Amino acid sequence: KHYKLLQETFRHYAAGPGGGSASTMSSQEFWKLIKDCALIDKKLTNIKVDLIFMEANRDPPGISRPKTPMTSKKETLEKIFMYYCNADNPYAGKKTSMNCSAFATLLRDCRIIDGNLSEAVVQNIFVCVQNASEEDDDGDDPNGGEDEMVYTEFMEAIAAVSCYRQANPFISMANR
Repeated sequence: KHYKLLQETFRHYAAGPGGGSASTMSSQEFWKLIKDCALIDKKLTNIKVDLIFMEANRDPPGISRPKTPMTSKKETLEKIFMYYCNADNPYAGKKTSMNCSAFATLLRDCRIIDGNLSEAVVQNIFVCVQNASEEDDDGDDPNGGEDEMVYTEFMEAIAAVSCYRQANPFISMANR
């Protein structure tokens, strides 16, 4: 009886205001649904909601997803991210967000900025990953705001850079 309404609600929140995929729901989209339905109270806490989301997205026993280049190199990418987060001021403590200058330095150090990828494009990518993540926010960003990107935004930016570097749509993302 309520299946169609449930499907429509899922599609609405999964697509999000940024026009994302209506077939999968991110953590941010799930939180928007929870907030809009005013479900948080003493019995259903923020931690419980996070646990529900994680459990719903866990692979069933005996089933494992193939590793993508991003997940198979996660530890290395996290170390690189943390290094460049703190590269501009190593004495300031452990920063967990990266500014545009540090991101551009990373790409220069890796010799990625060239004729196919300019400094202006790098700045645009940085701004776009900020805008994409903040469309779902309600203003309370604990991770530095528009002038800093957190690890998930960093991963989006790296994926965008790979599209610029190897724009051929017939080469799979895994091989870019």
